Amino acid sequence: MMEKMPISNVQWIDRNELSPNLYNPNKVAPPEMSLLKQSIMQDGWLFPIIVFDKSIHIEGLTDNSKFDKYTIIDGFHRFTISGDKEIFKKTDGKVPVVVLNPENPLATTVRMNRAKGTHAVLKMGDIVKNQIDNGKPISEIMKDFGMEKEEVVRLANRMGIHKTEIIIDTDWSNSWIPQ
Repeated sequence: MMEKMPISNVQWIDRNELSPNLYNPNKVAPPEMSLLKQSIMQDGWLFPIIVFDKSIHIEGLTDNSKFDKYTIIDGFHRFTISGDKEIFKKTDGKVPVVVLNPENPLATTVRMNRAKGTHAVLKMGDIVKNQIDNGKPISEIMKDFGMEKEEVVRLANRMGIHKTEIIIDTDWSNSWIPQ
């Protein structure tokens, strides 16, 4: 018997009930946003927005201290374009959502974004710093975010985290040796 999947529970809700998360490292350039609008206008909504239930607020990660918004885990740009007057009219201001309550929302967002394309390095550095500051071992960061050790260390260093009990025994190669 097939396990029930979150996609089986798509709901149409008012876009005003959604709130972006505070950690999304993904950026979309204006031409791709235009393409996203074109896609929705011509093909309709193909992918739901993934959200936390309204009952969830995580200090520093969500803006839902009143427990009155669904926080976006994935789909910020679909949410943004849903405010376009033509798309808003087409769906009466509603957007398709799937409510998901993952154990590690940062990892869920990162995996989904990395699987789709480009990340903003500084935002990704913020996420790695957050995980290290909260005591997450580098091996778990690597596993959760699909990263190599060198990438985690590089991002940690970029954010001012130097050799610590989390970032240990990192070997660096010399790119060149001055003569």
